[in-house]
Amino acid sequence: MATKDRLQVSMDKELKERVSRKLAMMGLNTSTVVQALFIQIDAQDKVPFDFSLSEKQKEMETLREIVSEQAITHKFENETDFAEWYDEEYGEY
Repeated sequence: MATKDRLQVSMDKELKERVSRKLAMMGLNTSTVVQALFIQIDAQDKVPFDFSLSEKQKEMETLREIVSEQAITHKFENETDFAEWYDEEYGEY
């Protein structure tokens, strides 16, 4: 029988609680899921999911870059004001 070792992970408390509730609804717990992840990494020699950015994350990063390059010359009262300015400067928001 393999000996067991303890793994300690620090993470956001609210995230842990949300995920733990969801796992419980699936009949799972965090220990089982982490162990399954390790087993898959060992079997596949890679992480079994993609770490690339979603399209929304890519868009937000592009927006951050654009905003960081601009001198602050506009005050936006709401998202609509921003969207109208963005459309004029860069095309459809």
